[in-house]
Amino acid sequence: MRISRRPCHTTHHAGPHRTVRKIEVTQLAVLAWAARSLDHIGLLDPIVSVGGDILATKLERGSISVSIEDILAFGLRIWVSFLLSRLIRYPL
Repeated sequence: MRISRRPCHTTHHAGPHRTVRKIEVTQLAVLAWAARSLDHIGLLDPIVSVGGDILATKLERGSISVSIEDILAFGLRIWVSFLLSRLIRYPL
Protein backbone atom coordinates (compact mmCIF):
# COMPACT_ATOMS: atom_id res chain seq x y z
CA MET A 1 0.00 0.00 0.00
CA ARG A 2 1.36 3.36 -0.98
CA ILE A 3 0.40 6.73 0.43
CA SER A 4 0.84 9.52 -2.03
CA ARG A 5 0.94 13.21 -1.32
CA ARG A 6 0.85 16.07 -3.72
CA PRO A 7 4.19 17.77 -4.22
CA CYS A 8 4.71 20.96 -2.26
CA HIS A 9 4.79 23.12 -5.39
CA THR A 10 1.20 22.20 -6.27
CA THR A 11 -0.24 23.09 -2.88
CA HIS A 12 -1.57 26.49 -1.99
CA HIS A 13 1.08 27.06 0.67
CA ALA A 14 4.19 27.23 -1.52
CA GLY A 15 3.35 28.53 -4.96
CA PRO A 16 1.86 32.01 -5.03
CA HIS A 17 3.58 33.32 -1.88
CA ARG A 18 7.06 32.48 -3.13
CA THR A 19 6.45 34.33 -6.41
CA VAL A 20 5.09 37.44 -4.66
CA ARG A 21 8.07 37.57 -2.29
CA LYS A 22 10.51 37.19 -5.16
CA ILE A 23 8.88 40.07 -7.04
CA GLU A 24 8.86 42.30 -3.93
CA VAL A 25 12.53 41.59 -3.21
CA THR A 26 13.41 42.35 -6.82
CA GLN A 27 11.51 45.64 -6.70
CA LEU A 28 13.22 46.65 -3.46
CA ALA A 29 16.62 45.80 -4.94
CA VAL A 30 15.93 47.93 -8.03
CA LEU A 31 14.76 50.86 -5.88
CA ALA A 32 17.85 50.60 -3.67
CA TRP A 33 20.11 50.46 -6.71
CA ALA A 34 18.40 53.48 -8.30
CA ALA A 35 18.62 55.51 -5.08
CA ARG A 36 22.28 54.64 -4.63
CA SER A 37 23.07 55.51 -8.26
CA LEU A 38 21.24 58.85 -8.07
CA ASP A 39 23.00 59.67 -4.80
CA HIS A 40 26.36 58.84 -6.34
CA ILE A 41 25.89 61.28 -9.23
CA GLY A 42 24.33 63.94 -6.98
CA LEU A 43 20.77 63.86 -8.29
CA LEU A 44 19.02 62.24 -5.33
CA ASP A 45 18.61 65.41 -3.24
CA PRO A 46 17.14 67.54 -6.08
CA ILE A 47 14.75 64.73 -7.08
CA VAL A 48 13.62 64.25 -3.48
CA SER A 49 13.13 68.01 -3.13
CA VAL A 50 11.01 68.28 -6.29
CA GLY A 51 9.06 65.17 -5.30
CA GLY A 52 8.36 66.68 -1.87
CA ASP A 53 7.12 69.89 -3.48
CA ILE A 54 4.82 67.94 -5.78
CA LEU A 55 3.45 65.85 -2.92
CA ALA A 56 2.85 68.95 -0.79
CA THR A 57 0.71 70.60 -3.48
CA LYS A 58 -2.73 71.22 -1.99
CA LEU A 59 -6.02 71.19 -3.79
CA GLU A 60 -8.49 73.40 -1.94
CA ARG A 61 -12.19 73.81 -2.40
CA GLY A 62 -13.85 75.89 0.29
CA SER A 63 -12.94 74.47 3.68
CA ILE A 64 -11.76 71.14 2.22
CA SER A 65 -8.07 70.77 1.51
CA VAL A 66 -6.52 67.64 -0.01
CA SER A 67 -2.93 67.06 -1.05
CA ILE A 68 -1.42 64.34 -3.22
CA GLU A 69 0.49 63.21 -0.14
CA ASP A 70 -2.80 62.67 1.72
CA ILE A 71 -4.19 60.58 -1.13
CA LEU A 72 -1.04 58.45 -1.32
CA ALA A 73 -1.00 58.01 2.47
CA PHE A 74 -4.61 56.81 2.35
CA GLY A 75 -3.76 54.31 -0.40
CA LEU A 76 -0.73 53.12 1.57
CA ARG A 77 -2.88 52.55 4.66
CA ILE A 78 -5.37 50.50 2.66
CA TRP A 79 -2.55 48.43 1.12
CA VAL A 80 -0.93 47.79 4.53
CA SER A 81 -4.29 46.74 5.99
CA PHE A 82 -4.72 44.19 3.19
CA LEU A 83 -1.20 42.87 3.84
CA LEU A 84 -1.90 42.57 7.56
CA SER A 85 -5.19 40.79 6.96
CA ARG A 86 -3.43 38.35 4.63
CA LEU A 87 -0.70 37.82 7.21
CA ILE A 88 -3.22 37.19 9.99
CA ARG A 89 -5.40 34.97 7.81
CA TYR A 90 -2.48 32.80 6.57
CA PRO A 91 -1.84 30.84 9.80
CA LEU A 92 -5.56 30.45 10.48
